[in-house]
Amino acid sequence: MRSIRMIKAGLVAVVILSLALPCWAGPRKIKMTTEIPPGIAIPDKMETRLGTVNFFDGFPYDATVEKI
Repeated sequence: MRSIRMIKAGLVAVVILSLALPCWAGPRKIKMTTEIPPGIAIPDKMETRLGTVNFFDGFPYDATVEKI
């Protein structure tokens, strides 16, 4: 009986470690990615002849579009 408990405990430990190890490895880097050069950036604000345009992630805010 004792040896069966040891085998079960060993199997549980192996399963727990096999599930936990990928979490410790961190995120994978995808092979086909291109780094964005530092010179390519979109400003948060842009002054135009129609007024100031505010951006978030390259898209203008809805309020800014309505104002223009």
